[in-house]
Amino acid sequence: VVESYFFMAESYFMQNEIKKCTETIDLMVAQFPDHDLTGFILLRLGQISELNNQTEEAREIYGLVSKQFENQTLKNQAQVLLRNLR
Repeated sequence: VVESYFFMAESYFMQNEIKKCTETIDLMVAQFPDHDLTGFILLRLGQISELNNQTEEAREIYGLVSKQFENQTLKNQAQVLLRNLR
């Protein structure tokens, strides 16, 4: 199920259906808070925040992912996104 939500959220993002994307991300966070795919989709939420000039929100999301998830690839991506934030 978590994989389905992940791919739905990504699909919505690619189709520029940001509201549906963020709603799906919220469902993942509520139902699968510790799953690695939730961490990866939270990075997408951070990118959405950046696109909307919500830099502080993006910074919080990247920091959260970097601290709360054990997956090293996920942590590394979060740290790179955090460093590249303007």
